[in-house]
Amino acid sequence: MTNLEKLKAIIYGVAVGDALGVPYEFNSRGKMDKNPCVDMIGNGIYHQPVGSWSDDTSMTICLLDAINYEDKTIDIDRVAANFISWKYDAKFTANNVRFDIGNTTSQAISNMRNVKGANLSKCGIIGQHNGNGALMRISPLIPLMNGKSFWKKQSMIADISSMTHRNEINIMACQFYCFVMESLWRDSTKYVAVEKAVTLFNEIFGDEDNPLFGEWKDIREAINNNTELLKQDGLANVSATGYVVDTLSASIYCLLKAENYKDAVLMAVNLGDDTDTTAAVTGSMAGLYFGFEDIPEEWISKLLNNELLNDLIIKSKI
Repeated sequence: MTNLEKLKAIIYGVAVGDALGVPYEFNSRGKMDKNPCVDMIGNGIYHQPVGSWSDDTSMTICLLDAINYEDKTIDIDRVAANFISWKYDAKFTANNVRFDIGNTTSQAISNMRNVKGANLSKCGIIGQHNGNGALMRISPLIPLMNGKSFWKKQSMIADISSMTHRNEINIMACQFYCFVMESLWRDSTKYVAVEKAVTLFNEIFGDEDNPLFGEWKDIREAINNNTELLKQDGLANVSATGYVVDTLSASIYCLLKAENYKDAVLMAVNLGDDTDTTAAVTGSMAGLYFGFEDIPEEWISKLLNNELLNDLIIKSKI
């Protein structure tokens, strides 16, 4: 795939997974087992038409719109302006309706008003706010990682994550995800991509004296537990709540378990709970790994506001 094709696979991977999961958000695993997702539908909890994507895709393309891939730069003021336009004016949405926003994200975007430059990375919320609102939107950073040192990559990811979620566990989850995605971008197999990221983070953060050891331990244990569950037949009892570690590890489980994009995102939705975000994060990885052509055409055609997605992808000049 060309770089443009890879970016397209990521963005559509997010949007299709998001739209699949929207009607089922907050459904329990038991409810999903009785009535599993098998296709893209409308209505559900938000009463939105089929093909509606939510905050996961909106915030992803808010970031995409602010990146210059030719210069390898991010206009952080534009990222914030886009977030504000999305929250208050329903820009960057599927059908001019902003119907889903997390409390932590909402508060952080409110903090961004009248703030500029590097200070925007201090707008994120700290404390007991370990949701997945930064992880779900971080994928447009992947093409920018090439050629940067480990710590420059870490800093870039931390700055963008911290605009909404400033806890160390949120930042590290985003960083780990981006390193997996970077390997997939470079055409690694999915197992190698995860193993390389685990090995690297073990080397950097695995010492008990490291101040970030606790955060890494939580992430590593969740990934290891879900990797063991891959040995079970069928869909294992994987936690897919809005907790960022659950979203990350569940998405990795779905990527590793599935043999194609369709199975990966359906699996993510059928885990229940935070269905749209788990499927969006899974979809970004599965889209990149399996390729845009593997995303079902009938789902792509059902997506609302394809024009906006296409326009932003083409304008990226990657």
